[in-house]
Amino acid sequence: MTTISNFEPFNPKIDLTGNGSVFVTGVYHIKPDEAAAAELKQYDIRDLFVKSFRILPVTNNNITVVNPTIYIQDTIEHKTGNKIAGFLRRIDQIVADVNEMKKPLHSTGHVVPNNWREKSYQPTITVSVKCNDMSLGDKSHKVISKLDSMIKSGIKIEFLNKCTENSPWNQIVQSMISQQHERQ
Repeated sequence: MTTISNFEPFNPKIDLTGNGSVFVTGVYHIKPDEAAAAELKQYDIRDLFVKSFRILPVTNNNITVVNPTIYIQDTIEHKTGNKIAGFLRRIDQIVADVNEMKKPLHSTGHVVPNNWREKSYQPTITVSVKCNDMSLGDKSHKVISKLDSMIKSGIKIEFLNKCTENSPWNQIVQSMISQQHERQ
């Protein structure tokens, strides 16, 4: 089994608060090629799920933040109502996370270097769609409505459309892409 991360202990520990209540004892370094390969595999999983912001090492000296991602890569109409309701709740949580990231830094309490300068943040969510349901029922319309409300709220969506050309979901995604371009 290969190790995809290395732990580097700090000696002495770093006291973050100055009063001894919070110490940083070390840091894990993730191998960039392993992290990138693991992230790419996620785009092929066939299910309905949501992932929040992730930090991905690009090189040994550079990291990037990966947008939250909504995966619609399985049937929707054949899922239970509880599965769809849970999926929609997780989408709401991601939207809340994205909107929280827009707030000024001082209200979120992040630890940052003292030479950092605040930049405006355009909320963005990646939506990977590979749903080839041949008909759209109530469950699909609930998900479509949720995505539509995200677009109307000003959240930028980057679509990864993996639907077959004759799928109704392909038409929905194409329509949402053009709707988003009209709003810009």
